[in-house]
Amino acid sequence: MLFRPPWRKIEDIGEYAEALGFEEESYLDLFQAVMELDKKYRVSVLLFYYERYSTAEIASIIPEKTVSTRLFRAKAKLKNYLKEE
Repeated sequence: MLFRPPWRKIEDIGEYAEALGFEEESYLDLFQAVMELDKKYRVSVLLFYYERYSTAEIASIIPEKTVSTRLFRAKAKLKNYLKEE
């Protein structure tokens, strides 16, 4: 921890989720499942579903086919994760 750069702070997702105040418990479960995804999948999901960017708009950052592939894979991972829960 001493040698970690100060801009790479680790925050508790649970506290952040409580601050958001979800209406239903299932929304909280889904949010936690999304936050468990790898960063490359999580970013695509957050931009597309939460921030409401289109795949074309996200494609200004990464290629559009990559966005579609990552969204497809993220949905599959979330489906498996939520089935287990």
